Amino acid sequence: MILSRGPGIVHRLMTSAPTLAALSREEQQSLLREAATQIEAYQSLLASYGSAAYEIDEDICGRLTTYADQIDFSYLDETRLILVEAAVAIRRLRLMLGIQPESSSP
Repeated sequence: MILSRGPGIVHRLMTSAPTLAALSREEQQSLLREAATQIEAYQSLLASYGSAAYEIDEDICGRLTTYADQIDFSYLDETRLILVEAAVAIRRLRLMLGIQPESSSP
């Protein structure tokens, strides 16, 4: 997994949620897909350790991907909620894995 030098996905999800109207549909889709990919990777790591904790957010990847693929982004409140839900899931999985929180500075 390649780590970017800019702000991490959690920071981008949380800062994008209040300003969704400024993001294009493609940018919103990209954020959701990136979050789903990261959550899936963390869940796989937990599963490889034999932990059942990955089941806590088991269906979130599917929900994020489905939302990105099929939902009209005109519902800003719903989109904000799913972005925040993704950020919370990533934070929780990182805590379970002992991964240091990402930096919010570029």
